[in-house]
Amino acid sequence: MEIGTLIGLAGLILTLPLSIAGALLTPRIEKAYNNLSTKKRYKNIQKVKAEYEIVKKYKEDKQEFSLYLLNVVIKTTLMGAIMSVVSGFFILVSQLIASDPFLIGIAQIVNMAGSVFIVSLCRPAFSIWSKIKNYDEYVQRLKDASIIEIEIEDSKFY
Repeated sequence: MEIGTLIGLAGLILTLPLSIAGALLTPRIEKAYNNLSTKKRYKNIQKVKAEYEIVKKYKEDKQEFSLYLLNVVIKTTLMGAIMSVVSGFFILVSQLIASDPFLIGIAQIVNMAGSVFIVSLCRPAFSIWSKIKNYDEYVQRLKDASIIEIEIEDSKFY
């Protein structure tokens, strides 16, 4: 018997049991997926509500927001300084002692890792700043998504 014939026979024999199994399992799989999707949606809504509370707090207390931004600036400056010292050390060692290009590669990796860390520090601050600056639009988007029910404030943040 040829291989194609065997595959065809196996497909024919397995068609009925697989279709029955699929029909029986589909509702259970859909229910599990919907439960997972509902839990994920609930978590996302809670996260957005928590973010809204932070944005609202900083919108109302500009001095607190300024202190938050100052904290981010200090952290990024400190990280940049540490990154420069560590990468500079590797470059110095490669130039004076080892004459090894591998150490220069390590210095570049330190610079890249530090840059990624600095971006990860600044991204949330910029996101919050953007939402405060466009507060009315931000609140309207949340209202349209039925995440919050609040009154839009008349004050603007500059």
